[in-house]
Amino acid sequence: MTGCGLHAIPSNRKGSCKWYHRGQSGRMYNTVDASSPVHTVLPSDLDREQSTSFGWKSIFIVC
Repeated sequence: MTGCGLHAIPSNRKGSCKWYHRGQSGRMYNTVDASSPVHTVLPSDLDREQSTSFGWKSIFIVC
């Protein structure tokens, strides 16, 4: 996913994740429309990686 704002995560993309920081943070939600509380914040200054599946359904990229 690229670009600022809200992005739904397709259901076929939940096996693992890798976050490459590029100066923006990512707020992860358990709902498609980000109506739930923020579950996890991916930092703007650190790469993150998870090899196991995840339940997040959307990301809001803060620019």
